[in-house]
Amino acid sequence: MDVSTKTNEDHFLRRDKGVSPEIQRLCQSKCKRYACDIQKCLERNSYQEKSCWKEIAYWDICCDKIKAKNGKSVAVPHS
Repeated sequence: MDVSTKTNEDHFLRRDKGVSPEIQRLCQSKCKRYACDIQKCLERNSYQEKSCWKEIAYWDICCDKIKAKNGKSVAVPHS
């Protein structure tokens, strides 16, 4: 894992303050595709987060579904 990926993962874990580590791990593993999409978008857009709002929204939706189910298996959105 390169430093930028680790930093990206840490960023998204920090966004979920107050969420249990178990739910954070589920978000990280089940929503990994969206995290990768965010990373690719940021690289394409000189790390301008506002240019990647759609990819970030998909990550948020994915994690929100996991949080709503309290960690149970859920279907995730497809872009």
